[in-house]
Amino acid sequence: QLRIDELLREVQTLQQEIEKQQQDHAALEGEHAVLGVEHTQLVRKDEELRCDLTQLQQSHADLQLAQEELQQEQLALQHKISLADVQCSVLQEAKDMMEEELVNVKAEGQTLEQDHAKRQAEGQTLQQQQQ
Repeated sequence: QLRIDELLREVQTLQQEIEKQQQDHAALEGEHAVLGVEHTQLVRKDEELRCDLTQLQQSHADLQLAQEELQQEQLALQHKISLADVQCSVLQEAKDMMEEELVNVKAEGQTLEQDHAKRQAEGQTLQQQQQ
């Protein structure tokens, strides 16, 4: 009878141990499930971040291209400005020459008017002398 009681206690102890291990196993399976969900979320987040990174890299490349285009436009505008400066200088030179020519023509005109007036006066003097 003692032997049977002892064996029953061992069986009871083993059954308790089995139940504890089953509970531990269930708890580990629960943790495993939670970790699986977290892993899936992290994989999804990683994919989103990789997508974002790709988009940012594309945006960066687009911005660099736009910057290069703007630099080309700026160079073209600077070239146009330089040409316009040269044209302004040429036009200013031409204007200065024309103004100088105008002064010369006016002076020549005055000289011709004085000569004409002088000749008229001489002509009148001759007419008076002939009369």
